Amino acid sequence: MNNRSDMLPFKNYKHFRDCRIQKRQLGCSYFRTAGILSIISLKRYSAMRILKCWHSKYGLCLQRHRVAVTILIVIIITLWQIRTSCFKTELNPKYLYMQPREDVVSMSMKEKLKAFEHSENVTLVTAYFQLDTFRKGGNSHVNPKVYKKWCSVYSRILNPVVFFTYSPEILSMFKKLRSPSLNNLTKLILVNRTDLWAFSLKPRIAKIFSQADYPKFHPNTVIPDYSCVMHAKYELLKKFIQQNYFHTNFFMWIDFGYFRYEVNKTENFGLSLPKGFDFRSVAFSLECNFQKIPLKEIIWKNLVWVAGGANLGRYDVLTRFCDDNISSVKRALNQNLMSTDQQIIYAMSVYRSWSSTTLQLCHADSVITQCKKKGSGTGCILRCKNQTFDESLMPQAATIITVYNEWPSILLRTIYSIINRTPRNLLKEIIIVDDNSDLEFYKEYLDIYIKDHFDTDLVKLIRLKERGGLIKARMEAIKYVTAEVVCILESHMEVNINCGPVIVGAGFAVDVKFFRKIGLYDPKMAIWGGENLELSWRDMDVGDLSDRLRIKNELKCKNFDWYLDNIWPDLLRFDVNVTASGEAREYDLRKFNEVDAPLLTRVVRKEGADGDRRDDTDDDV
Repeated sequence: MNNRSDMLPFKNYKHFRDCRIQKRQLGCSYFRTAGILSIISLKRYSAMRILKCWHSKYGLCLQRHRVAVTILIVIIITLWQIRTSCFKTELNPKYLYMQPREDVVSMSMKEKLKAFEHSENVTLVTAYFQLDTFRKGGNSHVNPKVYKKWCSVYSRILNPVVFFTYSPEILSMFKKLRSPSLNNLTKLILVNRTDLWAFSLKPRIAKIFSQADYPKFHPNTVIPDYSCVMHAKYELLKKFIQQNYFHTNFFMWIDFGYFRYEVNKTENFGLSLPKGFDFRSVAFSLECNFQKIPLKEIIWKNLVWVAGGANLGRYDVLTRFCDDNISSVKRALNQNLMSTDQQIIYAMSVYRSWSSTTLQLCHADSVITQCKKKGSGTGCILRCKNQTFDESLMPQAATIITVYNEWPSILLRTIYSIINRTPRNLLKEIIIVDDNSDLEFYKEYLDIYIKDHFDTDLVKLIRLKERGGLIKARMEAIKYVTAEVVCILESHMEVNINCGPVIVGAGFAVDVKFFRKIGLYDPKMAIWGGENLELSWRDMDVGDLSDRLRIKNELKCKNFDWYLDNIWPDLLRFDVNVTASGEAREYDLRKFNEVDAPLLTRVVRKEGADGDRRDDTDDDV
């Protein structure tokens, strides 16, 4: 093919502008004609090419009309972009928002960060319903034996997996595939076909398929059970999202045989959010270009727009999409039309009133390919969170609770939560250390309450004659521990569901013999806080410090006591018995301005350690 640029006289716009030819007969009508030609042209001629062709034919000089040419080119480019957006069929190489909706907007930076934060927070949901042998994809046949072979891939998927089936035999087989290492990331659910709404549609679907003139596409419009299975997955997906057993924010439906091309591979892999995923939408794999055609034509020609084998979305968006899908199936049945979920999803995008969910389409590669991550990254957090242990192999533990003037109800809630949420065979004793509290409850009633409400062999009380502080109280309690492991808590640490999302230094468990071997706590720590750091430093080997000590001696550095005595002598002078009074106001959050107005305003009366009193207005609460 000849290079068209070699046939045209202009190399660039400057050359086009500076060209001087004597013929000027056509005037400004030339520009109007070029503009019309560029709009109605079905070929990909740009405005510049059209002008070049006109110049080659008429030899027009455009020096006097350079302003008009510039304006014309801007108009032509704008009109060409409009024409391209309306008729262009090429797709974005990565992602394309094909659904014709005006509410599709780009993600903000905050939303991108949020999506990245949940990149390993995806639960896979799948199901298997036996359909015997059926023809699918031309002349190929699929049978239960083939599905069992495909099932082996799930032993290598590191995500949490939810599996629905009607067969106890298949359920047992799937359980063996996922255990023991992935057992804690597996939820098996036995369902009955008669309990599912989708299978109740079988008589109506069979009646539609039995029509003499109804198209026959195996198995979509031939086997009613196959159509029911395809619609049941949205019902099952919605059902589990409501339960959210693994507490994830994103869910992905996977057809049971979707990983058939992974059967002969051996490496483990996990699925996370694709890069650039918009969590306001549901992700599908693109199959064909979108055309706005009626449902009957979609079914009669067996057209598909997206692949129904996999979809991904945030729990709330996916729930809404499942609701839209179920209602769309009902609308199609009312029109005496039915096929698989792929045709229904196509119709949901054609008829805008059928769905309020935006679809994000993956072009070229499937959703699975763009989500795949080899290695053990996905699911590690949940694998630890849902880990189960053999209680018969675990040692007994003692719990130490130090208390000083703690409000009685808080202490009792802590004790009861430990007893109620700990296996009795693992909890040997709870040792409460009263660090010389002066509240009436601790002086007179604590002993009586323990004797009346707890087993004295389980809950024990130790009283210190003088207040020794947190560290000394704990070290005193360790002397009475008889269990192999000691768990040290504070009096206000109620161990309830989701009580410990972060690790706190005040609460930890340790082998008693090992703890005594490394020297327990530092007995000279008179102030609470940092004891966990002090323990960690004992395990540090910082290497040779001779160079640092030499610099310290050359600079004549002072010790930290000198710093406290001379530089910051007020560090440990804190207010005693601080009282606060005044009114607290809550602003209307809808009108709240972070810069101009505080959430709460208070007037505080403080009494310092030196006895002086001062009034402050604190606007930073």
